[in-house]
Amino acid sequence: MQSKVQSISTHHQLKQFSCTLCDRSFTTKRNLSKHFDVVHKKLKPFTCTLCDKSFSQKGNLTVHTAAVHENFKNFSCTFCEKSFGQKGSLLKHVKALHEKLKPFSCTFCEKSFTWKGEVTRHINAVHHKLKPFSCTLCEKSFTEKGNMILHVLKFCS
Repeated sequence: MQSKVQSISTHHQLKQFSCTLCDRSFTTKRNLSKHFDVVHKKLKPFTCTLCDKSFSQKGNLTVHTAAVHENFKNFSCTFCEKSFGQKGSLLKHVKALHEKLKPFSCTFCEKSFTWKGEVTRHINAVHHKLKPFSCTLCEKSFTEKGNMILHVLKFCS
């Protein structure tokens, strides 16, 4: 009986380091610190030198570089000819295009969306009328950053 208890405690470490801002616990102080920096401080110290996109972990930057800048696309869709550099991107593609899943519904109207971020953007733009992106040259505001960038390139450059 003693060896079984010893074996369990060896493989299942106690998560004695708890986050004070959420209910997560960790086996090491280092993991708690990384969680706090990434989740609560939203730190992204790893920046792509080719496009300035930032990441919370070095591995995510490595995957980004291979998929986006080195065109490494190892994940192929079984429904169509498209391939992706990340498994998550392939899964998103299949859900949105082939399965046509829209599990995220607007609480103000009947619209539903494939991604949580889409419903959040919809609510902020359509129902709350938020326009957080402003042109620094003419003060015109936009609901999306891409539209503001297009405006600057087309009208204010």
